[in-house]
Amino acid sequence: MEILEEAKNLYTFGFKFDINLFNPIRNSFPKPEGGLWAIEEENVNSNNVFLRLFADGKTGFKFDLLDAKILVIEFYEDLYTDDLFFDHEDYIREESISYTLDFERISKDFDAIIISNYAAEVLSDPLDFEDEIDLDLEEEGMVIEIPCLDFGSVIVFNPEKIRNIRELEDN
Repeated sequence: MEILEEAKNLYTFGFKFDINLFNPIRNSFPKPEGGLWAIEEENVNSNNVFLRLFADGKTGFKFDLLDAKILVIEFYEDLYTDDLFFDHEDYIREESISYTLDFERISKDFDAIIISNYAAEVLSDPLDFEDEIDLDLEEEGMVIEIPCLDFGSVIVFNPEKIRNIRELEDN
């Protein structure tokens, strides 16, 4: 797991930037609501069907996060092995019959979170990947998942860190 101070060339689609429309992140199941959801530039031309639906819009904006505290989850295994999560067990909450990330709690310590494509894929259905990841999930005692997390995402918790907004053109 990594903590960054900036992330550049992030994209969101479907609307123009208006800080007044920003809603704080709220825990919800299967995915959190609120915040500003975006993708990294490398995903804009992805072949992922769900990502294409998200990125096919012509309206939206590109932006940077600067002077921020950004949590990066690159590998699913980090959630079980990284000291950050061991020291802050309250970053994980029980939901229904499994566990998920407590985005409201994480937003108190971070301005944004980046979840890689790999981590998102495993988080959406970790038991389907159990043979491929270096964990015995049954032995761990809890399975952390975010169902329906279809692709890597950036979720901005603090809109004050959004800089260099470049509107995308309608075509």
